[in-house]
Amino acid sequence: MNTHRKLLSLLCFLLLAPTGLVALTGCGLLSRQESLPIALSDSPSRLAESFDRIVPGMTQAQDLPGLGFDTRPGHMDMLSASSIESRFPPTANGNPAVQACLHARSYCTAFVFHADQQHAVTLLVMNGRVVHKVFAPAMG
Repeated sequence: MNTHRKLLSLLCFLLLAPTGLVALTGCGLLSRQESLPIALSDSPSRLAESFDRIVPGMTQAQDLPGLGFDTRPGHMDMLSASSIESRFPPTANGNPAVQACLHARSYCTAFVFHADQQHAVTLLVMNGRVVHKVFAPAMG
């Protein structure tokens, strides 16, 4: 009988612990660490760190501010469909995620975040999810 009580107590704890954490987070008592958004003047090393935290196919565009990317208008560039095709020519790029994004046209967007005059991150986003990422020298 004592074993059943211990198992029942353990089960109750396992069910109630996550609920308590969610409640504490919602009330602001348990804070979540987030990176400050990347500004145009930030260092390439900070941009590279944030870049490494993006997982293509998993990271959602709405999660980018929490990873340190400032997605507010004026803090990044959003590329037009023709600019996306010029950066990722359909015939030159064999990446299936890039190809799918290029074919999706209106559902494919690209965000460019600049750390300085020489370094930038380009993210291809399709249906709200990052599908491809590039950390490269900034293009003019």
